[in-house]
Amino acid sequence: MKERIIVLSAKGWSLEDERTKQVREGVSVHYVMTDNLAPNVDSISGVEGYIPMKQSISIDEAKKLQGVPGVYDGSFQMRASGGKILFIY
Repeated sequence: MKERIIVLSAKGWSLEDERTKQVREGVSVHYVMTDNLAPNVDSISGVEGYIPMKQSISIDEAKKLQGVPGVYDGSFQMRASGGKILFIY
């Protein structure tokens, strides 16, 4: 699924696994699932506006972000996990 999104922020992170000592790195991205900030009301939940979402992406993927905040094409997959549907970037 492709969606136009507004990326609000991007911040790099690095974690070392205590057991294996392997270092994992990525970039946390906060975004909204729209390409404009026109007034919006979700008819099902009643939420007004846009609730920011958070996703971790690879450092290589983050290099495609040329300016933040900015409007981008996001590619997502839906996956069930623990009874919830997750959007995977």
